[in-house]
Amino acid sequence: MTRIERICGERIPPYIILFVTAVFAIIFFLRHPVVLVSDEYFSLLYGVKRQHYKIIEQSLEIFRRIKIINIDGDASTDAIVMAVQDVSKKPHCVIFPFRYSNAAVKYSESTAELNSPTVLSGGFNKRPDNIRGVFFVSSDYKTDFLRAGICAAQLTTISDDKSVQADLSEKNIFLITPVKFPDGVVDIFTGAVQRVRGNVNIITPKQHDSFTQTPSAGVVCGPASSLINKIINQNVPLIVYSWLDPTFMPESVKITIDDSVFTQIPRIIRALNKKTYDDHGDILIPSTFKILRNRIHTSRMLLELRKAVIFTR
Repeated sequence: MTRIERICGERIPPYIILFVTAVFAIIFFLRHPVVLVSDEYFSLLYGVKRQHYKIIEQSLEIFRRIKIINIDGDASTDAIVMAVQDVSKKPHCVIFPFRYSNAAVKYSESTAELNSPTVLSGGFNKRPDNIRGVFFVSSDYKTDFLRAGICAAQLTTISDDKSVQADLSEKNIFLITPVKFPDGVVDIFTGAVQRVRGNVNIITPKQHDSFTQTPSAGVVCGPASSLINKIINQNVPLIVYSWLDPTFMPESVKITIDDSVFTQIPRIIRALNKKTYDDHGDILIPSTFKILRNRIHTSRMLLELRKAVIFTR
């Protein structure tokens, strides 16, 4: 007996279940789809199977089809716009990655009469001055690095084998960065680490080759393969900003931070529906933290990491 049958107190005839299912399926397919522009390079990086499952999951969450356009990376702006128009004449919205910003603006201008929002997913990028007429999604890096700092500190405070609190007087958390962060991010990260007791060291690209210390934990925010190779055999727990499929990452990676558009679609739709954007159409969305549970060896550590991700704002 199903849950609905228990509530109703009697068995529901199969034809009613089939009818209701058919109605929902018809509504699902009749609703205007979300169109997502991508390319083969990103699909291979993200993982084709992983992308497929993520799209199914998010389609069900927003109860709309998500249609992906995998375009050639060398396609012209006009070709991209034509491809989007061919996929859907009246999409619910169209989402472009930042690398196709010119196509996003041109599509928005050429389809103004449709009243379908055009969204540009910018990641850590700020809205360029020449980008107008589209909604612009940026990573909420302040929330991201607050969570990352607490998680990194937690990875050093709980022993894998005995779940005991370690002495952090000598513990150092390394923030490995290839770029200059927006103002305030390092302070936010440092403050988050110090909440759980720890010290922070910032490692820039120029320091990668000369780096000799063994950190207690690290947060990697960009290409740093030479540095990771140095510490990978030291079993240093890492938190990595990456779109790469986690199954291809070393065992020392405990958490991935994903700010790709594949994790943003439901939150973009909610922001558009509830109009939770500023006067310029800018939307802030925190990245998705994925705790690799099979690499966390104690239930206590897993609980603390989940609390840091879920409750930190």
